[in-house]
Amino acid sequence: MFLTQDTEFEDLAAGTRATVIISRVPQHLRIADRVELWANAIDAFVAQAPPGKLFELLPDGSLVAITEP
Repeated sequence: MFLTQDTEFEDLAAGTRATVIISRVPQHLRIADRVELWANAIDAFVAQAPPGKLFELLPDGSLVAITEP
C-alpha cells in the first residue's frame, strides 16, 4: 500500500501490484489531524479489503475507489 498526495499516481501502469491511495486531505490541517485521518483510512481499508488498486482519501476521511475510464 502506498499513501501519497502526488496525483501523478492516478496513471497506474498496467500490472501494478501495489494499492495506491491518493490523499486529498488538506495540508492546512494540523499534522496530528492528518495523521489520524490517514491511520483511520488505512485501518478501514485493511479491515474491508475493497477491490481495486487506486483510491482517493477525501477530506472527510472517506475512502473511495477511482474507477478507470
